[in-house]
Amino acid sequence: MRLGMAVALSGAAASPNMGTHSSPPLNFLMTMFNVRLGRWCPNPRKATWTHSSPGIGLFSLIAELFGMTNADANYVYLSDGGHFENLGIYELVRRRCRLVVAVDVASDKEMAFEDLGNAIRKCATDLHVSIEIDVSKMDLVKDTGLCGASCAVGAIRYSHVDPIGVDGTLLYIKPAIVGSENADVLNYRKANPAYPHQSTADQWFDEAQFESYRALGYHITKAALAGAAGASEMAGGGHDIAALCAHLMRPHGLALAESTSGRAPSSEAACGNELPL
Repeated sequence: MRLGMAVALSGAAASPNMGTHSSPPLNFLMTMFNVRLGRWCPNPRKATWTHSSPGIGLFSLIAELFGMTNADANYVYLSDGGHFENLGIYELVRRRCRLVVAVDVASDKEMAFEDLGNAIRKCATDLHVSIEIDVSKMDLVKDTGLCGASCAVGAIRYSHVDPIGVDGTLLYIKPAIVGSENADVLNYRKANPAYPHQSTADQWFDEAQFESYRALGYHITKAALAGAAGASEMAGGGHDIAALCAHLMRPHGLALAESTSGRAPSSEAACGNELPL
């Protein structure tokens, strides 16, 4: 599977098999009316993983019609991962990733953090791994229409499950206008108050809209990772993940269960997008 196909499948929101949102009547109706944005792909754990598609597609269609899909078959049905957990945090925590970067681009103009809350609950209940993160600075500032910050850093407490485990770091980024953006981004916001949380029903971005989202994403990421490259760069090339995690977490008063970095992180806040005075 190529990257383009994976990206397209990640947006297959309308599908007969939608995880916990599925039901037998819905499976049947959506399959019959061909509302099927997902795709049947070979199971990499099976001998048939080299085949691009099922030899007889009718059997897969019947399985889709009656909701009989499962992860142990020769071919698995792939659709929007948001049917289970929209940010992808759960799977990365399950794999014990040391650094998790989550970009929450769900339409959330009230800054309710629904997808983040869902991910934290699922990690706690299924994996017994707690995630400690303070997003209060990202809330809307009263009477301004602006947010206090566009990112937050949290700790993934693997050590709560494995006493000798090393805690991970979660860098959580969310589109938000804080007032320090460039003039073109602020102008687009004034002309389009719903930006940057316009409905996903809008699938036809014009040039100005596309560029405004790109510019905002660049601005937020640059602010979130300010100084991180230098703090984690190794003499022989590459980056020290432990040093990068320590750099991100230190300004937020968080400590890892284990730190292998001897570097002193910058005193500048990693998510220093506070409102200008």
